[in-house]
Amino acid sequence: MYLALYAPLLDPTVGPGRPNVAVVSISGPIQAEADASAARIVPLIDDACANPLTRGLILRINSPGGSPSEAERIGAAVRRCRGTRPELRVDSVIEAMGASAAY
Repeated sequence: MYLALYAPLLDPTVGPGRPNVAVVSISGPIQAEADASAARIVPLIDDACANPLTRGLILRINSPGGSPSEAERIGAAVRRCRGTRPELRVDSVIEAMGASAAY
């Protein structure tokens, strides 16, 4: 039974050596010392952008908003990424909530 459940994970065609779409989750308040802080989110965006196999970046957002300065740092990382990789598609998906700084 375990093999049937985990067999897709053993697929040799899936892995870090294949083109991918990076998903960065921004969940909860956007503020320093939170899970959705710029210190946590910006490196994820930078890593996805630096990977030549990344074909797209999705920002999955579920946040009531938060600090404008933290949101600006995250936005600057996205703009920097788009400046260095104009062919990289960047999309945002707002799930349950995307208010204030999350918008």
